[in-house]
Amino acid sequence: MRRLLFAALTIALLLPNRASAQKAYAVDAGSMIADGSAGFSSSGGDLYQRRGNGEDIGRRTSISISPSIAYFAAPHLALGGTISYNRTSQDETSQTFFGIGPTVAWFFGNAGSRTFPFVRASYLYGRSRFDDDFSVSQNNFKFSAGAAFMLAKNVALTSNAFYTIENLKNESTSFGSSGSTDGNIFGVEFGIAAFVF
Repeated sequence: MRRLLFAALTIALLLPNRASAQKAYAVDAGSMIADGSAGFSSSGGDLYQRRGNGEDIGRRTSISISPSIAYFAAPHLALGGTISYNRTSQDETSQTFFGIGPTVAWFFGNAGSRTFPFVRASYLYGRSRFDDDFSVSQNNFKFSAGAAFMLAKNVALTSNAFYTIENLKNESTSFGSSGSTDGNIFGVEFGIAAFVF
């Protein structure tokens, strides 16, 4: 009887390990992803390059860097955090944003996939600083869709399109009137991701 009980316990302990070893893959429960992306956008035309008096102030350019880390709480579902840095310049002015916040992503694919399409949503809280050292608080909601293309078992190239809704809140009257201002950004990003599983 003891031998039978010992054999049953041994099998019970080994079976979950075997099952998890068979199904472990990049976007499986228990995996982690550390990724980073960088982006560039350039806006032109009369809407962006002309002041009300018709003066040409040049194109508006923007660069962004955004590393993040997430844990797959369930297959395909990643929960984590992100840090974002963005700098926009035009003519002789610039705006720099630094923020941090939570992110959630859903990846499609299975153990045999070499490409994992994904959708992601992030919220960032941070500060925007302008050339004259004036700063305002900022809330960003970012939505993106793209894919991770596996180069090796644990490394992927990523690309995605994104749409960001921004809200700047100014509590001071030194930068015009107090209140909040809304805006939005559309662009593309490319990056690299490392999966741990």
